[in-house]
Amino acid sequence: MNFCVRPEPVIHKESNVGAERKRLLVNSRERDRMRRLNEGMDRLRRVVPHYPSRKRLSKMETLLMAQNYILALTSLLQGDHVDTGGCRDAEKIAAAITEKSMRGSER
Repeated sequence: MNFCVRPEPVIHKESNVGAERKRLLVNSRERDRMRRLNEGMDRLRRVVPHYPSRKRLSKMETLLMAQNYILALTSLLQGDHVDTGGCRDAEKIAAAITEKSMRGSER
């Protein structure tokens, strides 16, 4: 029988320790970044008016709702005519604009 004996790869513990420490640090920073991002999205979900739903709004839905809410508030402040059936309630206007935009995105 012919057995090939391969030498074990040389592992430099010092370089592996440094690389592992760097990887752990990068992973920790990424977890912190994602945690802060998710906390910010949760705060935004609480202040943006939307239709009550059993499911939590996705990040994209939350951002679209916030964009529409800002546009509605800007429109109210500028006195622009928005077809709201005479309603001047910013939350209702934002909800109407959001509903319209969500219907458009479903196509």
